[in-house]
Amino acid sequence: MSRSRCEACLRLEKLCLCDAVVSVDNVVEVLFLQHPLETLQVKNTARLAYLSLQNAQWLAGESFDEEDLLKRLADKSWVLLYPETVEDQAPLVKVEQLREKVELHNLGLVVLDGTWRKTRKMLFLNPFLAKLPRLQICMAKKSEYDIRKQKNAQTYSTLEAVQQALSDLENNSQKYEKMTDGLQALISQQKSFSQTGAH
Repeated sequence: MSRSRCEACLRLEKLCLCDAVVSVDNVVEVLFLQHPLETLQVKNTARLAYLSLQNAQWLAGESFDEEDLLKRLADKSWVLLYPETVEDQAPLVKVEQLREKVELHNLGLVVLDGTWRKTRKMLFLNPFLAKLPRLQICMAKKSEYDIRKQKNAQTYSTLEAVQQALSDLENNSQKYEKMTDGLQALISQQKSFSQTGAH
């Protein structure tokens, strides 16, 4: 018998973190594309990031309909929040370049959510996404997300990366500080389970 889940954060109702989410009126729109195997992952942060943002879209899938997705991307200049990889030909763009060339309300940020292997496959299956300019960001502080095994010390949660990108693009770190409230609640919850052995 399946257990009830919160319709907003998609977590089990007893693990719901919606009360910890602080809503932020972001100018730069964010489109979250989540690999379906991440949707019910208890340590996932993308859904919390999505719920924190008033100007955001959400799609779950591995391969997306190109025509439908291009319609969603039609009215703005979109960049992909994803690390540079040797095999990709996508142009790299810095925050300062975007702020000089594009009005913030005309700018959009595409965010892939999944493990490194899963997101690489998403790019392979959706070549039009792989061609989007890659946004380069520099994280301002060490990741707080220490409850899930990471690829390396420079790896951050989806929520942290989105928070940093929006803070940089809108040049307003204070505005996005409270985004981490949901993340901190998640970390505390998971650590309490680890200590008690409960799930």
